[in-house]
Order: sequence, then C-alpha cells, then structure tokens
Amino acid sequence: MKTHLLMLVFAVHSLAICQSVVYPLQVGTRWRFQGLPMAYSTPSAPREVIKDTMMANGKRYAAILYEGGSGIEYQRTQNDSVFIYNIYSRSESLLYRFNLNEKDTVVTITDRYPATDIILVDTTIVHIFGTSRRVFKFLIDTRLMVDEEKTIWIADGIGVIRIVPSFGEYTAVQGAIIDGITLGSIHTFARSYYPLSVGNRWSNTDGTTVKVVDDSLFENGYRYSVLSNRDFAGGKYVRTDSQHVYYYDTYRKKDVPFFKLNGRSGDVTTFEQPSLGYSRSTIGSIDTVIMFGEQTRVIQYKLDALSLREVSLSDKFGPVAIALYADPPPPWPDIVHTATGCIIDGWTYGVVTSVHAPEPAPAGYSLSQNFPNPFNPSTLISFSLPSRTHVSLKIFDIMGRQIATLSEEELPPGPHSRLWNAGNASSGVYVYRLRAGTFTDSRCMMFIK
Repeated sequence: MKTHLLMLVFAVHSLAICQSVVYPLQVGTRWRFQGLPMAYSTPSAPREVIKDTMMANGKRYAAILYEGGSGIEYQRTQNDSVFIYNIYSRSESLLYRFNLNEKDTVVTITDRYPATDIILVDTTIVHIFGTSRRVFKFLIDTRLMVDEEKTIWIADGIGVIRIVPSFGEYTAVQGAIIDGITLGSIHTFARSYYPLSVGNRWSNTDGTTVKVVDDSLFENGYRYSVLSNRDFAGGKYVRTDSQHVYYYDTYRKKDVPFFKLNGRSGDVTTFEQPSLGYSRSTIGSIDTVIMFGEQTRVIQYKLDALSLREVSLSDKFGPVAIALYADPPPPWPDIVHTATGCIIDGWTYGVVTSVHAPEPAPAGYSLSQNFPNPFNPSTLISFSLPSRTHVSLKIFDIMGRQIATLSEEELPPGPHSRLWNAGNASSGVYVYRLRAGTFTDSRCMMFIK
C-alpha cells in the first residue's frame, strides 16, 4: 500500500511538472532581474509582457519589453516550442525547444542574427521561489558575431531566470508575477506622476540631482514633500493627489494646483504663483513611451507667464524633462534637459548621481531689474540675500504713493522672486523698493496696457 501511495505521489508531482507552462507569456507577466542591462546588441533580460498582438503572418504574439529599454520582441509558444517573430522579414523562427535531448542543437535565423546555434546543454530540477521546477540550460552561439555567446536558464512556469553572457554575468531573477501571483521579490508600481517617498531622487542632464529629503506639515494644513533643490517647475515644496500636483506658495502661504493629472490635451489650469512666476499650465501632448525600460504615460505641460517652458511628467517616474524657450518663443526650445535616471521607492532606473550641493548664499544684497520691462500685466522682481533677514518689498507710483506690498517677512539667504500683477493700475512708470536689514535699493519699471 505504501509503495502504491508513493508511486501515486510521484506520478502527481510528475504530472504537475509536465502540465505547467514552461514559458509563460500572458499579458501582465513581469520579471525583475538584478544587475545592469547588457551592452551592445545583445538583448537583456525580459521585463514585462505588455500586450498580445496579431502580426502580419496571421499569428498572435506576446510583446515582451526588455530591461534597459533595449527593445521589444514578439514571441509565442506552441506545444514544447517558443517562436520569435521577425519584424523585417514578417516571418517567425524557432527559438527554444524543450523536448530536445541534451546537446541537441536548433539552428535559427532572426532579424538580429544571420545564424545562431541554440544548444540544450542540460535539464535539471532546481528549487526556486519555494518550489521544485525543471530548468533548461541553453547555450546561444551566434556564429558570425564575436563575444555574442551566452547561456540562458529557463525555469518551468517562470521563464528566463538567469543569463550569463560571454563578457560577464547577468545575475539571477529576483522575482516574477505569473498569472497574477507574485513569486520572490518584485517591485510593482503605484502609478504616480510625482512619486514623493522620502529618499526618491532624480538626476538630470544639467548635472543636478533633486532628492525628496523630508515630509512636513505646513501651516495651511497640508503635508508637503521637501525637495533638496528646486525641480523642473522651480518648486521646492510639493504634494500630489489623483487630481493635481500642488506647490506651496511661500509668499501667499497657499496651496496651488499646478499640474492637472486627469485632464485632456488643451486643458488649462490658471493660477497666480508669485514664488515661481507662472500664471497658467496647459496640457500639451499625452503619449505612451518607453523610458528606463518601462512603458509609461507622459503628460507634457506648457507653463507660461514671463517666459515659456515645457515640463513632462511620467506616471511612473515623475518629472522627466524640461524645455526652455526664449522670449518671444521660437518654434523649438533653446535648452532641453531630461532625467538620466531616478530612484523610486528604493529601485534604481537609469543613471543616478549624488545630490547636487545647494548653491552657496550670495556674497551681498542685490536687487535686479524686473523682467519683462515694459510689461503687461505681470512682471517678476528678483533679489538676493546673503543671510536670513526681514525683507520689505513695495511698489510705489511716480507720486510716491504706495500701490502694493509684495513681501513683508523674514526670508532665508539665497535668491528670491516676487510677481507683481499690475491689474487695474494705470499705465505709467512705477518704482519698486527693497529694504533688507540695512540695505535699501529702488528701481523703476514701466507698465503699458
């Protein structure tokens, strides 16, 4: 009886192995690998099955996005074989066969390589993610390419779990999501156009790195994330919800809805943000792109007041690009900066550098000429402080009558700006005066309706 029971258990175990899907390609399947993406023409490890699509040969294929943004491959399974679709020739090639004997070779020709030998080295049972699974070890030898040989391990029910190229080791898979079940450790995105966990950071092509350094409750009752440096929009205190990205207006001490997240192209958000100098943001393009090897939705916003700039937010990575335009703006930007990499919730994408050191405090007080000048109806007044001090910035007409107070507060050292909207004031010359400690300076500006 015991013998029959053991045989039954062994048979059930064997049946479970035989019936499992060796190479899962359901939409939503994800893998997470350690290490850096591979270099040169060799595709790196699979990242995610992003869609199922009908190709020109009349067959359906899974579109697999690869690590490091190295591209998309179209593959399908049939019985014990995996096929790859060739975009240029509109044909398919046999990629892997799992019913081979050891040392058997499949010769395949693909768009990427003119001739490749795929050799089944061995088959073994490996304990991975808490279960025993068959693992097939393939040697991929591209005949005409130097240093393009690599070894791939494929686990029953998981797919590719390890890649070793000829020029170094690509470490093992950390985790996967198969049929909605999480195996091992894998990071899944909580989609956010501005992920603001403390420690998140972004490195940019202008050499700066912005990091979320704190989370604080402000006097208006909202909690804001504090950034180490100003972001692409010029803000330093930011929060977000499902509707908008908000900035804290340090002058008026108010919450300003800045970027609309659930809108359509052409939607306009109007506001007055003296500390940043903008009057509205307009949703431009909304696109789905591949960034850092991930498929992400990107919204581009046009910010305009004194000058025009465009800021792009990704629903996975936050602020990823800025375009700066001259005044008046030409059809194309003068300067474009993009994110080279970011760290989101402990996961690194792209190339991230250390946090850019804050700019040193100015050596002395200064008051700059307003811009633009002449203006209608708004202009920006900038000044710098060498130390924390009480600041008074006021506007007077040509007769010396006070028209407006732009600042009456204690401010930290560094550069500051205040926006004045002349509104219903009469056209003419106005004077703005800065008093900071023992420093006093005044300048003239012209309002033309």
